Amino acid sequence: LVGSEMCIRDRMMYEVIGVSEMTMDKGRPESLLSNLVAEVLRLSAERVLKHPADIGIMNMGGLRNILPQGNITVDAVFEILPFENSLCVLTMKGTEIKRLMEVIASLHGEGLSGAHLEITKDGKLLKATVQEKEIEDDKDYTVATIDYLADGNDGLTPFINADKRECPDGLTLRGLFLDYVRQQTCLLYTSPSPRDMRR
Repeated sequence: LVGSEMCIRDRMMYEVIGVSEMTMDKGRPESLLSNLVAEVLRLSAERVLKHPADIGIMNMGGLRNILPQGNITVDAVFEILPFENSLCVLTMKGTEIKRLMEVIASLHGEGLSGAHLEITKDGKLLKATVQEKEIEDDKDYTVATIDYLADGNDGLTPFINADKRECPDGLTLRGLFLDYVRQQTCLLYTSPSPRDMRR
């Protein structure tokens, strides 16, 4: 019985859930993998807000491996995201968003989606935009991140000053990333072929 359970677990871990057309590395100031994970968080905020968040943020330290080119297995996702981090959606004023962007600049970058930073080599923020627009001090912005960062860890202390915080049960980042890969694969294989689209 134990052996059977191990075989089932092995089959689950090595299940191919998608394909990556390129190797996605991690590293500062930004990388394909860190920005993709931030995008998954931003899109996943729809489960809380009924629409994607304005910004997605993921710390580099939370990514523990690269995503190789080729088949994506469940095991590969566990290697990239080994921690039990969960989705948190925060509402923050523009003044705090500016402070947050300054902190990210001082760290020489983190995974971002929905925001764009221009920073100097010594970590000074030159310019920050959200959804390609200047940040307004009194405007409310929604940020999707992980609970670890929402608690102000890794130096991202402006998160503590959020006006609202929602961290629903059961929405782990790893689970959300697995769902995202499966959904993208499903869309790829269910999209009409050029022949199907002819009239």
